[in-house]
Amino acid sequence: MFRQNVLTRFEQAVFEQRRKGRLTSEAVCQAWIEANGRYYGDAVEMREGYRWGWSYIPHFIHTRFYCYSYVFGELLVLCLYRQYKEEGAAFVSRYIGLLEAGGSNSPESLLKPLGVDFHSPTFWQGGFDEIRNLVERAQELALIREKLEPP
Repeated sequence: MFRQNVLTRFEQAVFEQRRKGRLTSEAVCQAWIEANGRYYGDAVEMREGYRWGWSYIPHFIHTRFYCYSYVFGELLVLCLYRQYKEEGAAFVSRYIGLLEAGGSNSPESLLKPLGVDFHSPTFWQGGFDEIRNLVERAQELALIREKLEPP
């Protein structure tokens, strides 16, 4: 989810720059490096050639903002998982109804029968809380492994 968010932020930056004027390949490369730099921080050394990394991803040209759907979908699933954990079995039939509906309507309309306020920051925070739980659990497991396998 995080990597797909980087790609979406990169696209937003490029489209914003294009609104302001001519867009050069150097400007696209710079937007790529900046978006990835915020993602990786100092954990990864981005070599000079990586500035062209955007050029091998065809949906930047053919299917703009394609990666947004990954971010949206993953966060939505985590939010719904949180709701399931809170509501239990009562949630299941409504969730199955959502799956059966497929793409027959907008996400906002499809989520209403589940009692979801699509515009509520509280709903979306549930997904971020699930991500926090996953990170904390990974950290706990890393500590356990470290204790079992000392250096």
